[in-house]
This record gives sequence, structure tokens and C-alpha cells, in this order.
Amino acid sequence: MSLHEPHVVSICQGQRATPTAYGCQGRVSIDRQCVIITHTEYARNIADAETLPDAIGSWSQVFGQPPPEVAGDRGVHHPEADRARLGTSGLSHLSISRTGKTPYPDADTAWFKRLQRLRAHSQSVLSHLRADPRMARCRYKGFAGDQMNVSWAVLAWNTKTWGRLLHQRRLVGQGAHRRAA
Repeated sequence: MSLHEPHVVSICQGQRATPTAYGCQGRVSIDRQCVIITHTEYARNIADAETLPDAIGSWSQVFGQPPPEVAGDRGVHHPEADRARLGTSGLSHLSISRTGKTPYPDADTAWFKRLQRLRAHSQSVLSHLRADPRMARCRYKGFAGDQMNVSWAVLAWNTKTWGRLLHQRRLVGQGAHRRAA
């Protein structure tokens, strides 16, 4: 607990080098092109499994329909929860690894493995968010400052990603133009 930031909580990361972190916990929703669609910050330490309904609800609010596929790590898996309680009953594919020795029934299917690769790719997006726009170090005060810090980092990431996607589209368009001439 911090004297000048009372909302800061201890977050158990489960890593050997840094077992705990101090700050606010957040969640981001990323599409296939690595564009961050939604983000939410929590003023308390919340289990990852409890953030899944919020993530699906935020995605549905933006697009008007739930996401077609959802991938998550083992922290999102909730052994006692059914799909209806998690808010995932309308999804065609749900790729969340289970904890323990019993694997997910669809763990050997192509779509499950593809979604797990996309989930692993999203980890690099989070790493870049912490490092590139300096999201790991918040210079603003209070929980509203933490939310503002994440919003600025997401804006910087999405601007960079959209620029990259437009550049790739332009290069593909120029290649088609040169072949036609």
C-alpha cells in the first residue's frame, strides 16, 4: 500500500524474477491485427476469470455483437463456471487452457491451437505497451491518472498499428498496380 497512492494494490504475477507488482490491474481486448479494441482498469485486485464477462460485454458494445472467438490464458479458466455464467455461451470458439493435468477437450483441434498462438502474440502487445509508451511508469496521480495513462498508451499503440497496416495495404496496392501496367 502506498501512502500517496492509496488505490495501489499488490498483484501476484507468479513469476520467479518479479513475484509481485504494485499498481492497478487492467484488461485489454485485441483483434487479429493487434489493434486494441477495449481496455479496462480495475482499482482492486480482481481474478482474471472475473474480467472475461466484462471483456465480452465491452466488445459487444463496440461492435454490436459478441466476438466470434475468444482466447485466454490459464488464469481466465474457471473450473466451476459454465459458459452461460461466464457470458461465453454465444461464442463459436473459446480457447482457454485448463489448469492441472486434464487438458481442454478441444486442445488438439486446429482452431484451439490457432487461438492460443494469437493469445501468445497478444502478450508481446502487452509487453510493448508497458515499454514503448512508458505505461509501466505512471506520471499521473490517482486512479483517474492510471486510467489516463493506459488510454494514452493504447492511443499511441493503435496509431502505430494503424500506420503499419495502412503502409502494408499501400505496398500491396502498389504491387497490384505495377503488375497491371
